Amino acid sequence: MIRASVPYSEKAAVIARSESWLGLVVFLGLAAIGCAVLAVSNALESALVGHPDEAAHYVTGLMVHQYLRDAPGRDPVGFAQRYYLHYPKVAIGHWPPVFPFVVAGWMLAVGTSIAAVLVLQVLLAAAVGAVLFATLKGRTGEWLACTAAGLWMLLRLSQESYVLVMAEPLLALFVLLATISVARYLESGRMRPLVEYAVASTFAVMTKGSGLALLALPVLAALLTGRWAYLRDWRIHVAPVGVVVASAPWTLLTFPMVRDGFDPRGASMDVMAEQAATALLAFVPTLGVGLAIPVLAGIVWPLASLHSRTRLLDPLWGSSVATVLALYAIHIVSPTFMAPRRVLVVLPALIALAVLAMHRIASRFRIPVRIAAAGLIVLAMVSGGGVPRKGGERWRAFVRDELGPALRPGTAVLIAGQEAENAIISETAQRQPSPSVFLVRASKFVANSDWSGADYRLRPASPQALGEALRRVPINIVVVEREPLPSGGRHREPPHVALVRATVRRPDGPWRLAQQPAVETEAAGVQVAEIYTRHPPLEGRVQLTVDLRRKLGHALSTGNSQ
Repeated sequence: MIRASVPYSEKAAVIARSESWLGLVVFLGLAAIGCAVLAVSNALESALVGHPDEAAHYVTGLMVHQYLRDAPGRDPVGFAQRYYLHYPKVAIGHWPPVFPFVVAGWMLAVGTSIAAVLVLQVLLAAAVGAVLFATLKGRTGEWLACTAAGLWMLLRLSQESYVLVMAEPLLALFVLLATISVARYLESGRMRPLVEYAVASTFAVMTKGSGLALLALPVLAALLTGRWAYLRDWRIHVAPVGVVVASAPWTLLTFPMVRDGFDPRGASMDVMAEQAATALLAFVPTLGVGLAIPVLAGIVWPLASLHSRTRLLDPLWGSSVATVLALYAIHIVSPTFMAPRRVLVVLPALIALAVLAMHRIASRFRIPVRIAAAGLIVLAMVSGGGVPRKGGERWRAFVRDELGPALRPGTAVLIAGQEAENAIISETAQRQPSPSVFLVRASKFVANSDWSGADYRLRPASPQALGEALRRVPINIVVVEREPLPSGGRHREPPHVALVRATVRRPDGPWRLAQQPAVETEAAGVQVAEIYTRHPPLEGRVQLTVDLRRKLGHALSTGNSQ
């Protein structure tokens, strides 16, 4: 009996289809894990108070959505500035435009709710895990590749990124794609992977400025893997130049706004030493001891063979190490404040290094791959974890039930307190994407500082001066976070919040305490937000001026924006 053979091209097509289906199954499984984390973490019920930047990311994306829907082709700068006067959390310019446009595109398709944007965050995180799985599967097998993808979704650091509205999951995706593209170039020497690297790196830079670290990736990866001949290839040097050319216009245009968020001490040696120490001391605690061991093994092995002339290292290994070194270096050199969440962007590369290290150990000592995968999971569990709990659901109820009914069109409200500003502005924007009220941040109206809070000073120096400033707007409602609960002296109320409180509590003033709803905060247990209303209320059009000379070089005024 003669059996017909299946042509090689058909076999390849069948394999490609099965791998595509497997990748889709992994992506959907990771997305299901992410949605479960969202539910358990209470993120879907919480206001955006998990991080100081959360509300700004959401409102900026919402502003872009409203522009694309209602005013496409019109003056985008004027639209953004008018939107800021209503919802003063618009931060495009301080941050690049890719994440706000991704959020806006998602909103056009799904809706503008905070819950919808959180689902987007989960899908972005799942995409990172799926790409990690597809990349590692051919090198380590499906078990270790699945372990890598699962660790990415379940590690505490990763969960904390996608239960918040932040740009890090999208940035991590672009960084991972650039890392993989460089590895593929070092394997094949072809032009296409370098083009893909340039595209991914450009999008990374246009998501966050730290993506500029990827400019060093091709050359650094070639050095680490011992592929010296690639340094003579003109394409490896031209690809980063293409990234610079594509991202330079926006970067140069908005640099004065970005610089406002730098450490006021600048890029001094003291600042670099301080940030390097912070990065080194936070590395193991951020990953956990258990996971840090295979990660460090994955970093040390290629570096130990750096000067070998006879052995070429795995391109993915070298490219991952290069990514970690480059991203850490840019955060150490640039005065942008080192924080543990910076590790998230390189976390996929760190997980890849850990998995490659475990695979090498399994191969050398003939350990079954399943046992190696289980060992990596145990090490990760030793690192601790659990699902983060996001507070702030009662802020949402407060805006919906207490403050919302008082917000008539044309009303101006002064908000004092960081959590109050973030929660009230984002929740009101969610309820009214087309703004009709003016929400005024006391941190900008009463105080003046740079993005990081440095160079801080009060604008009005006394309750009398602030009362007159509120009358001129006019502001008829004031919301103030009550004094934090005493906790060993750790809490210190900002002077502008104290000044607002002193102003509305003056016995001879026009302010009356309306109600004191209990509002849960993540930082200090239970606080109370005090709502004060003016009696009698002042009539007239809102004449609001916000001093943004630090960022824009001029102030914003309501003018004809109402």
